[in-house]
Amino acid sequence: MIKTERINEFSKSTIIEYGEVFHSTLLKIFGNELTYNELKFYARDKDATTYLTVETLTSSNPKDKQLITVWFYSEKVLERKYSLYHSCEMFIFLSELESELEQEEEEEDNESELERDEEGEDNEDGV
Repeated sequence: MIKTERINEFSKSTIIEYGEVFHSTLLKIFGNELTYNELKFYARDKDATTYLTVETLTSSNPKDKQLITVWFYSEKVLERKYSLYHSCEMFIFLSELESELEQEEEEEDNESELERDEEGEDNEDGV
């Protein structure tokens, strides 16, 4: 029943695997959105990490709602509806984290491209 409602109400889904995130970062992002009981396990050691996944379901309705679901490892810790126009620190920090991930991926791509180019040059020199 719930799945049918979600399919009817929401049209577009985006799941982002942020991967291992420092506990201090989780506190910064979700400190105002999650209760102390939900975050206390992640507040003890700020240098430790947790695997973070966030799903955003966007409404097809003109009222523009989105359903945010947050998992630490595989455990759902937050599921809440927001207006698309709702502005809060959580969204700001998540977008910062997302842009950091994109930059890291670009750097890794550039490094692997350079390695391939260097290997190609070595093969040409050896021939």
